[in-house]
Amino acid sequence: MIKVGEKLPSAKLFKLGEKGIDGINSSEYFANKKIVLVSVPSAFSTTCSIQLPGYIESSEEILSKGIDEIICLAVNNAFIMKAWERELSASDKVTFLSDGNGEFSKAMGLSADASQIGFGEISARYAAVASNNVLDSVFVEQGTALEVSTAENLLNNL
Repeated sequence: MIKVGEKLPSAKLFKLGEKGIDGINSSEYFANKKIVLVSVPSAFSTTCSIQLPGYIESSEEILSKGIDEIICLAVNNAFIMKAWERELSASDKVTFLSDGNGEFSKAMGLSADASQIGFGEISARYAAVASNNVLDSVFVEQGTALEVSTAENLLNNL
């Protein structure tokens, strides 16, 4: 697993744009920004749909702490991520990016096997802060818990 002070991996992420799916190089996208990265196992799932609204509701407070962007990441395709963004009315608060191939999650050392419930390889649930592609802090959940990756805990640690 990636450690505080280490550089974030470079991986291809995806976002649904006006003309289709846009490929995004994570290193280029995260460069020169202080970001909050909220990674969830699956868009629309029960616990993820409890976790992410806290970030949406707290977005102004989080951004006021010197954060440039809040990014939600999941190993779902870009269409699913866009639909979840619309469902949560979050387009002006959180950027939804697809790690559709799980490349970023694997490189972070934060992927998990959920094949026993038909999800395949997913991302672990975590929240992280990074500055210019360097990990400042990371809060990784154990199992199915929702304790340390909440917006409240992140704000308490900013």
